[in-house]
Amino acid sequence: MPDVIDPGSRVSPLARQMRPLVYRLYDLVRRHSPRLDLTLTQGSVLNVLVHEGPQRMSSLATREGVRLPSMTNVVSRLERAGYVRRVPDPADRRAVIVSATEQARAVISRIQRAREEFLDERLARLSDADREAIDRALPALDRLVAADEYGRAGPPDTTGPPPPRLVAADEYGRAGPPDTTGPPPPPSSPPGQS
Repeated sequence: MPDVIDPGSRVSPLARQMRPLVYRLYDLVRRHSPRLDLTLTQGSVLNVLVHEGPQRMSSLATREGVRLPSMTNVVSRLERAGYVRRVPDPADRRAVIVSATEQARAVISRIQRAREEFLDERLARLSDADREAIDRALPALDRLVAADEYGRAGPPDTTGPPPPRLVAADEYGRAGPPDTTGPPPPPSSPPGQS
């Protein structure tokens, strides 16, 4: 069923074309990944712990946009599965620090390797020009994701070295909550009108 386009929409044609493509790529990679019995939130939390190190339970809850009791439930399930362990925070014994186990690191590594191999096989089928075009687009896509994940406003600083690619942060399809702190973008004029 084709998308219904609202004639009053301020969505750019680029965003309209990109949305289904990003979803299809995510879905394709996910379907060809090793299966785990994890929810998206559990997978996202596990990925954060493996790639960014131990975190306070409250930080994980904030990052995932859930309340602390919900995060406690998520972590409890991961703990029962052997993927995380929690210890009291030495700086504040009332707080809990959650860390990934070696089992979690091995699982995340296996998933990443499978996804990268799948993508590598698909990229090899493309022409050199297509692969080069994708490679040239990666820094801009990285900035698109980073701006939302870290709440940065305005154009990125392009005077220094490029930021590291954020593959790990997007491993489970999380792009973070939309930035709602600023005013909405101005409406664009229809083509041919100024």
